[in-house]
Amino acid sequence: MLKYFIPLFFSFMSIAIAAKPMQLNPAQEALLSKIQGFLNGIHTMRAKFVQVTDRETRNGTFKWLRPHHLRFDYTGAPQLQLSCDGDYFKQKDADGITEYEVWRTPASLLLKPSLDFKNDAHIKSLAEVAGMIMLEVAQKDDPDGPTLTLIFRPQPFSLVQWRMLDASGNITDVILADIEAGISLDKKEFQLK
Repeated sequence: MLKYFIPLFFSFMSIAIAAKPMQLNPAQEALLSKIQGFLNGIHTMRAKFVQVTDRETRNGTFKWLRPHHLRFDYTGAPQLQLSCDGDYFKQKDADGITEYEVWRTPASLLLKPSLDFKNDAHIKSLAEVAGMIMLEVAQKDDPDGPTLTLIFRPQPFSLVQWRMLDASGNITDVILADIEAGISLDKKEFQLK
């Protein structure tokens, strides 16, 4: 009996340790406040993007209308569109439209009317790496699940990339370019037809 209990005990201990939120020092608290202020100040954004996975590299146009709306229009074949209206991510491709519940992904944090990472997310890490600022978060109710890493350039302060790690361990990097913020966008632009 004991030989089964000890590995099980240490398995639970490692889960408990992994799930503990990061304790921020004063410099990290200030940095987190800057990140939240920056993101909460974005109401609209349009950018070109390059999306890199272990299987392919795609590019296209990204639109963000806060709260609740994201859209990715991919160029090239096969044609692909991904849009969010607040409740569902909708993916349109040659097979039709597939829906995914937004709340199941860490990206749902970006769709909130107001971002508050300390209260709405599980902060896994916040650091300056190679001249960039990186904030890694998971959903508060699934701290060991999928993660979203937001990557910022410090001067001028801007969101330039993010990385999604899904439940299967797949990594998707999205790199932004030609960023336009504060532009006019309409909710109709986020509907897939």
